[in-house]
Amino acid sequence: MLPQDISAAELDSVMKEYGEGLGVSCGYCHVKDPKTQHIDYVSDQNPRKQAARTMIAMLQYINTTYLSRIGDPRYPTLVTCGNCHQGQTHPPDFEQAH
Repeated sequence: MLPQDISAAELDSVMKEYGEGLGVSCGYCHVKDPKTQHIDYVSDQNPRKQAARTMIAMLQYINTTYLSRIGDPRYPTLVTCGNCHQGQTHPPDFEQAH
């Protein structure tokens, strides 16, 4: 999902953004290595990691396919995890005003 040549600083920034958007730490999507007890960032054993990849693909699609076409300077910010999740692992229910 992320560029192969992403720098460590860029990766840290992206992961921090994801974590803040969902209100989680690294261990939410990444598993600990049972031998070392360190987070194994490469492992795909946590199903949340695959769910995150799906959501990231959705964001990339929305941002590149739709928002990039608007061309309106009032909408310069791309959609992020936080737009829907609002710092929660599951997006809060939308409550429509009556």
